[in-house]
Amino acid sequence: MNIYVGNLPYGIMESELENLFRQYGDVSNAIIITDKETGKSKGFGFVEMPVPNQAEAAITTLNDSLVKGRNIKVSKAKPKSERARKRPDSAAKTRIPPQPVKTNEEAAAVLLFWFEEIESQSWWLKDPEFDRTIVDRFATLHGAANRCELFHWRQTAPGRLAEIIILDQFSRNMYRGTPAAFASDPLALALAQEAVARDIHRELESSRRMFLLMPYMHSESAVIHETAVSLFDAPGLEGNLEFELKHKAIIDRFGRYPHRNEILGRESTEEERHFLQEPDSSF
Repeated sequence: MNIYVGNLPYGIMESELENLFRQYGDVSNAIIITDKETGKSKGFGFVEMPVPNQAEAAITTLNDSLVKGRNIKVSKAKPKSERARKRPDSAAKTRIPPQPVKTNEEAAAVLLFWFEEIESQSWWLKDPEFDRTIVDRFATLHGAANRCELFHWRQTAPGRLAEIIILDQFSRNMYRGTPAAFASDPLALALAQEAVARDIHRELESSRRMFLLMPYMHSESAVIHETAVSLFDAPGLEGNLEFELKHKAIIDRFGRYPHRNEILGRESTEEERHFLQEPDSSF
């Protein structure tokens, strides 16, 4: 049975929609209809369940239920004309050829979450509840990114940015205070370097470009920071340039970030211990 699902939260992913219905039986397909221009969800989708009584149970239970703050509308999809039965391009792309992780919808969901759903102050605050939210929503994608399974996202600047945010930013939230918080940094930096080499970073507005360039700032390499200064010395990134210069000064002085020493099991020098007592010694 083909099931219509309306009033969906704009940040929900197809995998989440599928899991929602899988509680009631087998699901052969779940798609969210997206705008062809922006790739963003239109707020509705379709779920196919091959067993009729399971589908009816899902419709009865889920209709008007609360999902991420919205009461979704669930009903049996109305019959369509032969022309209308053709699947939207976005849906076809998620099925032929099969991909290990869906692309456009999930990349857009990452950017929607990071730049629209949350306040910008959340980017920098230590908030255990916010960290748990990222774990709950994006742990699967984080694993896929670390296995390099999101390679198809790199065809566009926004897709590459979403992959870098997962590796460079989400890692710090998901594994705060542990070595795993920094484990994805080399991969994130490689993706950022490739973007810069191809001038992809220039396709992004400054508020988003800074996150594509952030792996440079997080690096413990003096060579990388030489390049980082020139990259952040651009219109709209003045505030980031100031922070990059502070980061570079620490790397030039110590060759590493002393505040990571305890987390990474590195022994601090006496000079580093004195430095860590100073204000602004940690980021």
